Amino acid sequence: MDSPIGFVRGGKVIKVGEKARMKGTIVPIIVSGRIAYIQIKDLRFVEDEDQIYSPKITEHNIDNSQFHVEDSLKDNNHVIIQMGQYSLGQNWTNLSEQAGDTSTSALTYYNIMLEHRSPLKSFGFGFGGSIYSVSQPKVQMAAFSFNGQIYWSPLKFSWFSVDLLLGGMVSLDTRVKVTEVAGTTQGNFYGWFFGPQARIFPEKKIGFTLGFGYKRIVVSGIKKIILADNSEGSLDLLSGAHAYGGMSYRF
Repeated sequence: MDSPIGFVRGGKVIKVGEKARMKGTIVPIIVSGRIAYIQIKDLRFVEDEDQIYSPKITEHNIDNSQFHVEDSLKDNNHVIIQMGQYSLGQNWTNLSEQAGDTSTSALTYYNIMLEHRSPLKSFGFGFGGSIYSVSQPKVQMAAFSFNGQIYWSPLKFSWFSVDLLLGGMVSLDTRVKVTEVAGTTQGNFYGWFFGPQARIFPEKKIGFTLGFGYKRIVVSGIKKIILADNSEGSLDLLSGAHAYGGMSYRF
């Protein structure tokens, strides 16, 4: 009831619930199996064309052909802030061993996203950026990427939802540093990711997200990494599982 989700064209006949809410200013209707509300001041109660009355009407489904989802980009927008970890896969393990690290660390990343999603639609989209960082005693990596994603919500309630995500990312600045060698090796990458995500309070002002999935990143421009013994290493693929959590703010 905080933001509009659609409109009914003037002159259409609809049926509404009998119990008014918010100090008698709105009444419920059913749209696509979910409860929505319409302002009483926008309604005219009629029995026929010449009479106006206040009837006792039980809740009915509104004809969906009369209801139009407005889905304005000005409404139902969210800022998402997330933190996650990403297992980089065998290629990173090989480079770490060549550099002299006895173990590998997961990459830590931070997402800042703008998302648009309507309460009455199962599909949504978002875009934003990510910062990546992994630091080991012998080798380090840092990157920034631009991301975009779409999702479908097969399970959706006002307090909880489950999404299936598919997204892509592009980085124009990816840097690898061997700690015992001066300078850095710079390149770029592109990749994709998918997986499920759960939202808690998805339609509230403040909400929370938890998710996991698979990422695959193709790295270019980092074919010759000079190591401490003057040998060369390379990095051309990162792939593995990732998991994250965060919060959302609707504005």
